[in-house]
Formats: sequence, C-alpha cells, structure tokens
Amino acid sequence: MTSSYSILFDLEVRHTYFETGFCQGLVYSFSNDTKQLIDRFNFKLFITDKGFQFYFPQENAIEAFLNHITAATGISHFEFNTNAVDQAFYQYTNLPIDANGGLLFDSSQGDSEPSFIVLKQQFQQELIANDLFKLRISFADVLKSKGNGFPVHYKINFFSRATKWQYNIINSSQQNFNQLSIKGAADIEFDSGKEVVLQNGQVATCFSSIQDILFSQVPKYSFDLIGTTETLGVQKETTIFKGLPMPNPKQLQVSTEHTQKVLISPMYVYI
Repeated sequence: MTSSYSILFDLEVRHTYFETGFCQGLVYSFSNDTKQLIDRFNFKLFITDKGFQFYFPQENAIEAFLNHITAATGISHFEFNTNAVDQAFYQYTNLPIDANGGLLFDSSQGDSEPSFIVLKQQFQQELIANDLFKLRISFADVLKSKGNGFPVHYKINFFSRATKWQYNIINSSQQNFNQLSIKGAADIEFDSGKEVVLQNGQVATCFSSIQDILFSQVPKYSFDLIGTTETLGVQKETTIFKGLPMPNPKQLQVSTEHTQKVLISPMYVYI
C-alpha cells in the first residue's frame, strides 16, 4: 500500500475574466488510457483553486517508473478532458467563434517562463469538440523538464472576450428629450445614437460603444443614460437611468463591418 506521494506536475489555469485571475468552474476527467494508468499504478489527482496537482508514488524513481509504464502498457502520455460548469464560458472567453474541431493543450507545444511552461492553444479538426479542452502531457516532456526539479509547473492562459456594447433605448413612456446620450467611464465612449427598428417592430435609439469592452466577472464600468431638455433656450441634463445594465455574455451577435466580423453585446432598456 502506497502511503507517500510526490507531485509529478501541476497545472494552473488562468483567466482574465475572473477577479482572482484563476479559472473557476472547471471539471477534470481522464481519458480511458489515463484512467487505466491511475488505477494500475496509483497516480493521484488533487484539485486546487488554481487547477490541479498530479501525484506519483514516492517510492519510485520517476524516470525508471515512467519507462516501465510505457514498456508495460504502450502508453506514453497522460490525457485529461476538461469541461466548464458555466456554459457562458465559451462566450466570455476569447476563443475563435468559427473554429473547427477541439481545443488541445500539449506539453510538446509550450513556452518556458522562469517558473512555468505556458502551453499553447491549438485547434485540431480531428478532435471532437465535446470538451472545453484536452490536456496532453507526455512522459518524455515531463522527464525533459525535470532538470528544473519536480514538480513541473504547467500553465494555461485564457483571456476575456471584448465586444461592442450596444444599448437599445426604447422610449415607452414617450418622454420628450432634445437629445439622449450615454456617459460614464472616462476611457469608454459611445456614439451619438441612431434610430433603429427592432425585430419586434419597436423603435429604439441604439448607442454603440466606440471601443470594444472586455467582459469581467465583476463589473469594471458603470454607464448612465442622460437626457437633455431645453427650456427657453437653456439646456438641462437629467439622469434618466443610472447604472445601465451589464451585458449577458450568452447574448452575443455577430455582425459584419467592412468585411470584418464584429461581436456585439445587445441590451434593451425601457424608459
């Protein structure tokens, strides 16, 4: 019975969307081959708030141990399947919207940092996109990296998606304003608005952000709807809607501007 283990390698999954900087709500499982190795050779997986740690029985000399496993089974890598609990992950994460196949991170494709090996994002058509991503760690790559000591530290980086925020203002109360505008964060501007007809036939004033804005778990910006009226030649600004809603990542639209695909986060506000 094995009572002592050492970390063979660990994984951190980082994401700029989350306030902590680390990806939340990931579920890890094993390929059939890796499950076989875990059951037969007593490897252990320990989930952390940053990713996971993968342990091997400490009484084994790791190089001889991994070589023995390959000779006995023909298996020369570990493979993990990863899924996201939050289905909106695919929307708020900057992944290609038209990629074919599945997302793979492979230990043979990485960049070395002082403390980590940063795995590169790859899309492979032969992979079925049932999982968020597959992680493949080869025995040879682990042994090659052992010169820096064990455990080997792997890192995956995900980044927030940026979209053009679009507020559709429906004046259902028929208030009279000389002008409507959206104001708030000093570094984010909205256009002057244009009249549009929505799919339900309602008329709205549509304001679009000039800059693309990143999704974030905790809102970074706050915007207000301002109405301008004029009485006897004197203009007066009034806050009509303070704290406009934040976009829902699941509500994404793809538009084309000058042959370029543009991602839009539409929102609808009744006043």
